[in-house]
Amino acid sequence: MNNRSVRTRKSSWIRGFALLAALSLLIACFFVACSGGGIQDLNKKNYPPSKPVNLSPENGAVNIGEGPRLEWEPCEDPENDPLTYILLYSTDTINNSKVQTLIATETFALLPDLSLGTWWWRVLVVDAGNNMMRGDRWSFTVGSDNLPKTDSPHFDTDLIVVDIARDGVTLSWPAFYDEENPVSDIVYDLRVDDPLNLSSERKTDLPALVSQEARYLEIATSTEATTIRLTGLSALTRFDGSLVARSASNTQTAVGFFSFTTGNTLPSTPVYLFPENRAAHLPATPTFRWNLCEDKDGDTLTYDIYIGEDQQTAQRFTRGASEGSYTPQEPLEMGREYLWRIVVKDGKGGNRVGEWWSFTVGNATPISLEPIKPQDGETNVPTRTSLEWSCADPDGDTLTYTLRFGTAPNKMAVIGKGLKNTVYSFQNPLAYNQKYYWQVLADDGQGVTNRATLTGVVWEFTTQATPNFPPDKPTLQTPGNGATNVSNAPQLTWTCKDDNPEDVLVYTVYTGKSEATLTARGTTTRMSFNLSGLEYQQKYYWKVVADDGRPSSERKTAVSDTWSFTTQATPNFPPDKPTLNTPGNGATNVSNAPQLTWTCKDDNPEDILVYTVYTGKSEATLTSRGTTSQMSFNLSGLEYQQKYYWKVVADDGRPSSERKTAVSDTWSFTTQATPNSPPQAPHTPKPTDGATNVSRSPKLEWQCTDPDNDVLEFAISWGSTNTALTNSATTANRFYSLSDLATGTTYYWRVKADDKKGQAERSQAESPIWNFKTTETK
Repeated sequence: MNNRSVRTRKSSWIRGFALLAALSLLIACFFVACSGGGIQDLNKKNYPPSKPVNLSPENGAVNIGEGPRLEWEPCEDPENDPLTYILLYSTDTINNSKVQTLIATETFALLPDLSLGTWWWRVLVVDAGNNMMRGDRWSFTVGSDNLPKTDSPHFDTDLIVVDIARDGVTLSWPAFYDEENPVSDIVYDLRVDDPLNLSSERKTDLPALVSQEARYLEIATSTEATTIRLTGLSALTRFDGSLVARSASNTQTAVGFFSFTTGNTLPSTPVYLFPENRAAHLPATPTFRWNLCEDKDGDTLTYDIYIGEDQQTAQRFTRGASEGSYTPQEPLEMGREYLWRIVVKDGKGGNRVGEWWSFTVGNATPISLEPIKPQDGETNVPTRTSLEWSCADPDGDTLTYTLRFGTAPNKMAVIGKGLKNTVYSFQNPLAYNQKYYWQVLADDGQGVTNRATLTGVVWEFTTQATPNFPPDKPTLQTPGNGATNVSNAPQLTWTCKDDNPEDVLVYTVYTGKSEATLTARGTTTRMSFNLSGLEYQQKYYWKVVADDGRPSSERKTAVSDTWSFTTQATPNFPPDKPTLNTPGNGATNVSNAPQLTWTCKDDNPEDILVYTVYTGKSEATLTSRGTTSQMSFNLSGLEYQQKYYWKVVADDGRPSSERKTAVSDTWSFTTQATPNSPPQAPHTPKPTDGATNVSRSPKLEWQCTDPDNDVLEFAISWGSTNTALTNSATTANRFYSLSDLATGTTYYWRVKADDKKGQAERSQAESPIWNFKTTETK
């Protein structure tokens, strides 16, 4: 080794100070995330030396040998103080105990027997006044080029911080992987420091400064996850952090450095203005525009725009812009689809990431698609309207249009395609009081790969309220006009409609035997009406008036034509069913020669009904007793105390082909009991009528019988004149003796026979007055 070789004394200070403890300060300087800086003695005006600049191996070098030579540029000191270089190196980015040191007065160092894997190194320079300046931290990998990789090579390390709380932070980063050993896990080494604590209480000598080094480190941890939530940090404090991806073979890649301030409020989310998401046919140098965001802390905000063909390869096109717009200096490639997003930063680790939007660069899209008639949201639009719109094309291309139309924005149908005019007329009127939606798509007709279209927003309008229309003129249906042989109870039918669907039509039906005498027969809400009781073989006229039933001030009616029909000739109706009258059904004590009576009619007045009377002792044995054209029939010779059944059949007497009959119900009656017969009138008197010389004590005799063999009682009356038979007597015998009659006197007498049946049935028979003359001698 020559005289410029490194003087190596691990954990020692070359000037003879017993500063073993000072190495902890130097180690802390190795881990601090910021790229460089100085620490100055405050007791005198002494400026720090210049920042060390690393030369080789270049940062990120791979396949380095196990004994590499590290070089850096010489530093300068304003006071020309002698400078000492301290080399810090380690394979561990988070543990102080793993850091190794070399102290040199030259600008190079040899590191013997390094283990395989990634090594991190940094140079610190210290002047005679204990002012220290840190160089950048670089890395190299011994014996391998297989470093952890990610599919997001352009990841912005500022975006590692995704959310900040008063005492913590949430970090997130893209996943890394081991390309040669993809099944092995990647470990992420995370360190968070509070750099301001080192300078917050400055001491006058280097050993005193060393005692404060514990204040640097806040958090050191490792994780296999790609997101982590850190808590327990000091509030309202700025922190610096570093994140390294480490493979199982100890090769490492810096994920990034970051900083944040606890308690910092994130800016509001960016709101994009142009181009719209999925916009097509943008120029090659479009101007991106977005609303400026707000920050509740009043922090100054800057904006980064990322543009690329996918999220992984999108690059930052501007950094720290303060305006809400950006136009690329170099044109984008025509025909390509790009993604873009805005990231707003507040300088304190508070980042708000906008969403990814897409656009396509190419043929210009039509512009200024606006409604002309009806205007969007217009009301009271006539139902006979047309649709008119305007549109322009920046390239002057001829536009065609597709028109969608409907009563719901999500149910519009294409009613016109390839339209060359900006006016569309409907063949039929639109519905009243209806909201309609319409949308126009403009097409510049260029080739499929270069075609530009513009789909307008959905416009709407509402047609005028429905006026009250009169009902349509009713159209008569049946019976047909001039129809004949129509039933005398026909159903009249018609059709009618009203353009006001809310109206309930009421129909008045008029009929008459002439058009001049039509009168209302009734009303209905149906389109049919049943007539009844019409005359046969009569011509009738009819019409229908439809009424919408509204108040009189707006009521509308419509009158049909007047039609006619002729009813059928009178048909041969069967006689009505005869109604039996007497004897009543179930009557008793009926004469054995009763008169049967009934009523019956025939709707054919020309018919002369003939009635056949049936009687019998049971319903099954009814036989004809005779016929009559009267509504009565006399029976005779019926048995006493016998139940009889009877019915009547009415016959209209027409020829057999059209004859009609009707049969009455079957009734019954019972004849009276056998009647009481009167006795025979007394006869054959003794003395004979007109006898003379009869004894003054004669025995009067007579003969008398009773048909019913009843026991008879006889009442005898006599006297001397035939006008005053003053004497009387009764006897059960057929004789009676008188005495002490006067001589030579004519006497008159008679006999009354009485069967003594009781008051209701009693029968009597009286003889004629007979006479005799007594003898002349005593």
